[in-house]
Amino acid sequence: MSEIFLSIIIPVYNTEKYIADCLDSVIQNVDFSYEIICVNDGSSDGSLPILEAYRANHDFIHIVSQDNAGLSAARNTGIINSNGKYIIFLDSDDMLTAGALNELCEKLRTDSPQILVYDADCIYENEYLRKTQFKDEYYRRKKAYGSNKMGQMLFCEMMESNDYCDSACLLAIEREWLLRTGLLFKTGMIFEDCLFTFWCYMLGEKISHIHKGLMIYRIREKSIMQSRPTFKYLDSRLEIYCEVLKYLMEHDCDDRLQRAIEKFTEFVGNNVRLLYDELDNEQKQMIQSLNGMKRIILKNICDTSILMECDTQVYINGFIKFLNSNEHIYIYGAGKVGNMVCEYLEKNDMKNKIKGFIVSNKNSVSQDRKFDVMEISEVEDKSALILLCARKDFQEEMYLETQKYNLKNVIPINYRLENYISSMN
Repeated sequence: MSEIFLSIIIPVYNTEKYIADCLDSVIQNVDFSYEIICVNDGSSDGSLPILEAYRANHDFIHIVSQDNAGLSAARNTGIINSNGKYIIFLDSDDMLTAGALNELCEKLRTDSPQILVYDADCIYENEYLRKTQFKDEYYRRKKAYGSNKMGQMLFCEMMESNDYCDSACLLAIEREWLLRTGLLFKTGMIFEDCLFTFWCYMLGEKISHIHKGLMIYRIREKSIMQSRPTFKYLDSRLEIYCEVLKYLMEHDCDDRLQRAIEKFTEFVGNNVRLLYDELDNEQKQMIQSLNGMKRIILKNICDTSILMECDTQVYINGFIKFLNSNEHIYIYGAGKVGNMVCEYLEKNDMKNKIKGFIVSNKNSVSQDRKFDVMEISEVEDKSALILLCARKDFQEEMYLETQKYNLKNVIPINYRLENYISSMN
């Protein structure tokens, strides 16, 4: 049997709707040997029978089943059971592009790196997600970064260009190097990619980049609106923040690397602040269970109102593009947020685009406005951009109203956008 060149590790947990698309995208005609390791992480739906059906027809597909332990543990199981010279990770609701494996392996053979970084294209499960998530720029880097660079140098270049992406699914990693470093995914936490990828850049001595979208990242939600974050989300981000600070304290970083890591901590800290502000009171009570270091960090982060650059700026850029590409804009919600958004549009030379305020009940709103106030049922321009301006608690109901009246071009002004707009007014 020829040596296996590539192991594709796919953790699977209750994704019966997507796993066939995922596997179909990975089964490609290639000129090298590869294996697919599907880690069934305690699925309770029809995922396992689908995996078994594929294994029956393809001897390079292997299934490892375990009790549900989470994505980190499933990936670690895949690493332990892999045999390839290189490893890539693919989530079971995502896909590879046609020809991706040959392109990956050709680059791996040419450069022989410890890690190969590549990009991704996004698909959105529905139009609403496409107009609210703005992920395209995050997973597709703006430029090519060359071959076989020190990981710390590449990390600096990407941070300086606001081009860093922390997805482990965009890394092809030499298995021997991974085992030698002892690097695994930290279990029991969310956002495990963030810490794992950071360590890859800090430890890697030969990292290459291929400037092409070889993976298709599926943007999906279980409900119309994003689910409310839990305390575990916050705790995981704080864990990452602590680990990165610990790295700074224990290593003698030059000025450039120190600035890049500081900027990275700002990115993580910004996510901490966003998560904290969206926790309900019950979840916030759990903060008392944090250790002293995490509580101190949380207090300092949440006392600042600085908008960080990386992820937030990419998100804002997507929002601004939508504003600029639409000639008619309605502001759905005539309260504090709606008036703030109206002021922002006026200050940024978009006054002529504003067609008026939309409300659910016109009788409950004062008519003392610069622009017309109308009920949502009165909107005739179905292609106009609707900016949904209200507290998160009311946004899902309001979004359903827009769909009822066939208004499809809708962007909610969430906390991140509200904070940005407030800072610009």
